[in-house]
Amino acid sequence: MEEMSHLDDVLKRLPRQTDENEIRIVKLIREQLLKTEWAKSIFEALRQQLIQYFISSIEILNQPDKIHQATQEVLEELSTISRSRIVSGEENLDRLSKRSPVIAVVNHLGTYKLTEIQPREIRIDLPLDIIHPFPIYYAPLVPVAKILEDNLYETHVELPEPLLSIQKAAGIIVVPPDQGALTKLQTATSELITQHPNALITIFPEGGTTGKRNNGGPYDLDEFKTGGFVIASHLNLPVLPVCQYFNPESGFELGILPPVKVENTENREYYKEFARSTQASMQSWLNSRK
Repeated sequence: MEEMSHLDDVLKRLPRQTDENEIRIVKLIREQLLKTEWAKSIFEALRQQLIQYFISSIEILNQPDKIHQATQEVLEELSTISRSRIVSGEENLDRLSKRSPVIAVVNHLGTYKLTEIQPREIRIDLPLDIIHPFPIYYAPLVPVAKILEDNLYETHVELPEPLLSIQKAAGIIVVPPDQGALTKLQTATSELITQHPNALITIFPEGGTTGKRNNGGPYDLDEFKTGGFVIASHLNLPVLPVCQYFNPESGFELGILPPVKVENTENREYYKEFARSTQASMQSWLNSRK
């Protein structure tokens, strides 16, 4: 019964296809990102690559090291397919040490909604109509990770098995559906860095798809939550704001803002203001791409 209750909690946090906000934002994402035949073909190619990744990973669930390596490889393949590139701010990466841990704060662009996979396509049975494949969430950041000589990771909501086992093997920092999540996330982040010091860790401080809950569009940022900034301060990690934009003519474009250091303090207002100022800077860059 306890396992079923936990599964219910996991499933409740996943997007519902009947949610009016979900329907609205998916429509806008399709209208704005799939304007060209090239863009449509790219997202189908990404989807097929992700299907093969999950099928292969499920076949080697008992070999986490191989899944970890396969994940780093598929991230690079996805980045190549989608022509992800840095279009501004590359010089800001010179302020960071190479092969060192960094938290990248990124807008939650809903491109993953264009690569939905049905469980049967990866030969599993789940109480889900569709799966949003997690590698596409952070694959666009591969050019940043390459310059920093880091592996690429992310934080992601917990998925049901066998996807959870793949998440863990891939080095995903899994967000549990229970109380005390921030403490658990900080512990998980610290453990990841111990195992992989060369870690560029992607977080999405909006906690959901950009534009979904604020009645905006795919680039209208929602309020930033403070959890990632708190973790960065406690673990003494630099924060690197990265903006992602999908150009339907040419692929993913990345804007790198200057890295910042978060003070370790008990002042909650400090973290809120830090989150607000970071959100404002990123929104300004995104507005320039619209």
